[in-house]
Amino acid sequence: MLENALHPTQAQVNAMMAQDQNAPVYMLNLLKFKDKADYDDGEDVSGRTAYARYAKAFNEIMSPHGVTSIHDGDILSTFIGSGAPAEAKSDWDMMALVMYPSAAKMVELTRSKAYRQIHYHRKAGLDGQILLTCNAQGLFS
Repeated sequence: MLENALHPTQAQVNAMMAQDQNAPVYMLNLLKFKDKADYDDGEDVSGRTAYARYAKAFNEIMSPHGVTSIHDGDILSTFIGSGAPAEAKSDWDMMALVMYPSAAKMVELTRSKAYRQIHYHRKAGLDGQILLTCNAQGLFS
């Protein structure tokens, strides 16, 4: 069974850090937004709007460090497969594929002061996500 979450467990961080630290890592994000963002000041915007603020700021602070947002788009439907999730649209609203220079760089950057200053937009807008770590070697490349 798949379960959306907002943060990794310590075991997940440890597994990430056990990967090749000199190789790029691709992060496939499956995102579910809150209907209404949960800002401390009560601002009335959608979760998607809050997350869009996070995404814009994320790109501004991460791209100078070699982080590349490759693609993002709305989840439309499930084309192949069934079960959990039987219908992807109900579990996730959007996907995003982001490349980091390495797993260590990803962890370092997400612990930085600059990242922590924008994280509140992510927290306000995101109901949960699945974040899959992928390497650069595949059958199609």
